[in-house]
Amino acid sequence: MYQIDVSTAASAQPASSALGTVGYFTDGNAATGVASTILPAEFMNALMLEIMNAITGAGLTLSKSSFNQLYTAIKTIGQSGSTNYAADFGVANAYAATYAPTVSAPADGIVRTFKVKTANTGASTFILDGSGTSYPIYGLNGTPLQGGELSVNGIAVIRFNSSLSTSGAWVLYHCGASPMQIADGTASHHAASVGQVQSGASSYAVDTGSANACVIAFAPAMTSVPDGFAFRVKVKASNTGASTVAINGLAAIPIVGAAHSALQGGELIANGDAVLMYNSSLGACVLLESTGGAAQVGSATQPLHALQQQQKGYSRATASGSLVVPAGVTTMYLSGCAPGGGGGG
Repeated sequence: MYQIDVSTAASAQPASSALGTVGYFTDGNAATGVASTILPAEFMNALMLEIMNAITGAGLTLSKSSFNQLYTAIKTIGQSGSTNYAADFGVANAYAATYAPTVSAPADGIVRTFKVKTANTGASTFILDGSGTSYPIYGLNGTPLQGGELSVNGIAVIRFNSSLSTSGAWVLYHCGASPMQIADGTASHHAASVGQVQSGASSYAVDTGSANACVIAFAPAMTSVPDGFAFRVKVKASNTGASTVAINGLAAIPIVGAAHSALQGGELIANGDAVLMYNSSLGACVLLESTGGAAQVGSATQPLHALQQQQKGYSRATASGSLVVPAGVTTMYLSGCAPGGGGGG
């Protein structure tokens, strides 16, 4: 591209004329008396200067023997990011940047990136191109920033959403080396916020059922219960016998104790915290712990094992005078007879 350089060219750009009735070029029609459109120098000058300014604006030098400079300029400007990238010159929590070309007000959906000068410590705002209008910056969960989402020298990517806040807000999509403010996950593959993890919403629930039939719901909702899934429940009503738990509207699952037997009553106490784990081989949730409730245990087979209530009789002699010893127990002590001591009992 080059600027016209023939001998008949004017040395200075002629003044622009007043805008007339806008229209389109025509070749004319002699048969109907329609004249062809005159191509004025003013129009050609405008077209020439528009192309030249795009080329030189991209940092290129006009060349009379090059015929792809406009194309190269478009690519260069796009790759430079100069239209939507700038350095922040604001202060902490009040960010500002100017882009070329400037805009008087952000349009819905406009994207801007900027290099952060100062880290934010709380709710923040952004002013575009010195417009004087300060709009809040929100996180991806649609609420004001809390602090730390914008880090020094991080490249922030924001998009304007006119529907947020009172008259619009910038949404922070990303900032390098910074934590990301997100909404709570609502499906199994969603990212979870720190608050959601701390609340235990994905593995803790308050029972809304009745005695012997716990009903709970986790967020996000579960569509199936995986083997080994451990969870906590705040029990609503004490159980009086065999019990079940229904999770997120799925089929009720039997609850068994550590002996892998159905509950008998008193293992789940109202307002107590119960810890359970699903065992697919049992097709049941095993009650691992329950505050305030009785603990079901397996049959004792060793001296240091906890005894079941029904095993207490093993310490007494049968009618024939012999002792019934649990399987696997090789050592038993008689009451009143210390280990290694002599004497009868």
